[in-house]
Amino acid sequence: MSLELAVVIGGLVAAGVLWYYWRCRSGLQGQARQLTVRLEALSHQPNKTIAKQRLTKILYRLFCQSVNQKCPAVAYQAIDLLKLALGEGMGQSAAIESQRLSAGIISALRQQQPDIAGHLADAFKPLLRRLQEADTAQVLLQIGFVSAVALKDRQNFIAAKLVEVLFLVMEKMEWGSSTESSKAVFRTLKLIGVIALRRHDVDLFRELLSRIYSWVSRVPASEKTQLCADIGALLFVSWLHRIIQSEDQEAFEILTDIMETLVAEGVFSLGIQAMVAEWRDLGSSAGLYARGNLGEQLMRKILTMAAHSGEITVWSRALEDVGRIIVMALSQRTMKEAFGLVRPLLETGRGLLAAELRFRHARESTAFFRQALQKLLQECILLAEYLSRQDMTSTVGDIIEEMYGLWNSGQLGTGLKYKKRFCQLLLYYWVQTQRRKARRFMPQCQQLALPILLTEREQQQLGFLEPIAPPV
Repeated sequence: MSLELAVVIGGLVAAGVLWYYWRCRSGLQGQARQLTVRLEALSHQPNKTIAKQRLTKILYRLFCQSVNQKCPAVAYQAIDLLKLALGEGMGQSAAIESQRLSAGIISALRQQQPDIAGHLADAFKPLLRRLQEADTAQVLLQIGFVSAVALKDRQNFIAAKLVEVLFLVMEKMEWGSSTESSKAVFRTLKLIGVIALRRHDVDLFRELLSRIYSWVSRVPASEKTQLCADIGALLFVSWLHRIIQSEDQEAFEILTDIMETLVAEGVFSLGIQAMVAEWRDLGSSAGLYARGNLGEQLMRKILTMAAHSGEITVWSRALEDVGRIIVMALSQRTMKEAFGLVRPLLETGRGLLAAELRFRHARESTAFFRQALQKLLQECILLAEYLSRQDMTSTVGDIIEEMYGLWNSGQLGTGLKYKKRFCQLLLYYWVQTQRRKARRFMPQCQQLALPILLTEREQQQLGFLEPIAPPV
């Protein structure tokens, strides 16, 4: 009996050992331990390329199994092993590995495990160590796709991590070396920005713009101007279009502040003309559909950026575009209803007049201010002529007086003298260029025409204005 008992006990022990060994090999924890040992061994064997790629594939499989079986401890362990493997270059190309990472992140999100998904997003960073130029576009495409999914699920912290990875990729790029990579950069940034605006995620949008600004600051000076032009034409205009449609005041201020900073630093000159041209269509939408003062702010930004260019051709184009925007708005609204779009034109004219008179000793500045002021006066008169033709009973002088009255309404005591001085200049410039039409109006315009606020010296300084004679 003792021998048989010993045999039975020995058999049970052997069965237990075999069961434990099988459990260790087949269970998730056991697989993780086994893969850890294999990873350590392969990391010291440089020629085992196929074995390393196979191990990386098994690690992805372990991650997916742990996510499906709700085993977070193994999932985190699998991610850490993946980071080590990708950092050692054990996987396949960055394009293929980025697809696998994207699939893993989306799988974790679908299983309602966002913390694990965010931890896996960090695995993009070691992948970038061996990123090749040929794989850059595909990696950026995957980052944009996963960011869109994360934002759709309102997992903003994952999207923020991916934005960080995106800028790491951009820093590794040689700008302009690959057209496809450059397109992928702007496509990805544009997608993330539009989704952030659609979700009204102002914090993410601000962070995105802040990183763009930091990125531009680190770009070599020889590439910075052209890069800013591309950013303006391909990103800022698209985002502005979305902001105008949703009338997002906060996002509008964030975006325009960044643009004005770039303009002040002198790196946005090439982007101004392209943006002004694009803004013409956006401004039309703002003029017709915007409520509140967003349309007025847009007009002001257009004129400000065009003035910063210091180029009369850019300024002239901006004035033409602003004039078209205002005309489209006035075709559906009255002067009083649409005056918010006219006000920036008048205020800009008042500022140009003050600058021309103040900086009369600076020849180069005065030359631009004088030409810009004359172009603006001509655009204002064209606008007034359009309104007088629509009314059929009013002259251009009547329209100028109406503009003056609306400009002063609700702002008593606020720059009345300077407003009147500019409107006088506008009135007398019209009289000078349209003498026959203006002759019938002048006896009726005593309130605006007198007293004359432009001194004889200032009239001579303007150059394009003949001496003003008071109306009889």
